[in-house]
Amino acid sequence: MELPFLDQLGLMGIPLLICAALMLAMIIERMIFFCMTRPVSPAVLNNVMHEETDAAKDKLKKSYFGGILLSLISNRGLPEKDRENYGAMQLMSVENYLSSYLPILKTLTTVTPLLGLLGTVLGMIDSFQSISAINQPITPSLVADGVSQALLTTAVGLILAIPALIAYSLFNMRVNKLLHRLTIQLNEVNLEISVIENQ
Repeated sequence: MELPFLDQLGLMGIPLLICAALMLAMIIERMIFFCMTRPVSPAVLNNVMHEETDAAKDKLKKSYFGGILLSLISNRGLPEKDRENYGAMQLMSVENYLSSYLPILKTLTTVTPLLGLLGTVLGMIDSFQSISAINQPITPSLVADGVSQALLTTAVGLILAIPALIAYSLFNMRVNKLLHRLTIQLNEVNLEISVIENQ
């Protein structure tokens, strides 16, 4: 099966295609993941803290963040300092969970333009070597054709990297927002437990 466009990209065609496939797969996976990962609503958390009914706990268990908050509530017998340490450990675990694939996506957004640039350099070298082997007058069209084909890989690398970089930034903002929300809720739960203990 012939792929003319891939042939025009030269040696960097397949690496750029692999990068494009990986970036697309990770962006789609993270979009689905963040659409399904939602913070716990204050109403649900309030019900669990004040009612502690099985129905309220079951509703909290359905959410990933709800399970973390419920685990802190279940450890209410621990001293306040230990509960704070437990919450900090949970936040580190959540950050790793939410940031899955993002470092790889960031690396690909850096590598892809460099692959394009490398393809351009190799294409220029090949183009000038071909021109030097011609024993006739060099026309501008011959030079322009070789240069334009060589620059194609840089253009493709940038076209792939720019949307991926935007996606990475948006995903990173979402991670920070979810972590901020969970931090506030963990502190609220810890404070509520301390108030109940002091009554």
